[in-house]
Amino acid sequence: MESDNLELIITIGGTVLTAIGTGVTLRQASRVKAYRDQIAFDLRKIHLSEVGELLRRAQDEGRKLLSQVQQLNRGKSMISIADDIQSYIDKSLNLLHLNGPDSDIRNKIIGSQEKLRNFQTTQDVDEKKQCVSDMHTLIQDSISMCKERISNLEYGESND
Repeated sequence: MESDNLELIITIGGTVLTAIGTGVTLRQASRVKAYRDQIAFDLRKIHLSEVGELLRRAQDEGRKLLSQVQQLNRGKSMISIADDIQSYIDKSLNLLHLNGPDSDIRNKIIGSQEKLRNFQTTQDVDEKKQCVSDMHTLIQDSISMCKERISNLEYGESND
């Protein structure tokens, strides 16, 4: 009889320890998930900030491009400027997920990339000016969207 009681006590004790261990494990898993979510949140804000900065640089280059078109200068500088803009656009796109919560910004940037390509392929000066103007507008909209999204994230608003 004593051995039965001892086995029962050991079984109950083992069950209690297992339950405590499971509770501790679940609590730690919850903390890890919270840390992971916070890191993802912070990384998203950092990426949006970087995208905004890259697009500001692309926008500055776009202004140079427009002045080059107005001067009808078809030299290497226009090619170089367009290459710089493309580089900024590529870097921006690499920071945003294809189907993530900021895919609307990504799509706007892709629109500006299409305008840049149209600029590069057309020979008509007025069309070039329009492409640069449209690209500038799309880039400016993207910058504004990044700023707004960062602000919403910081203040806990969710529009995504």
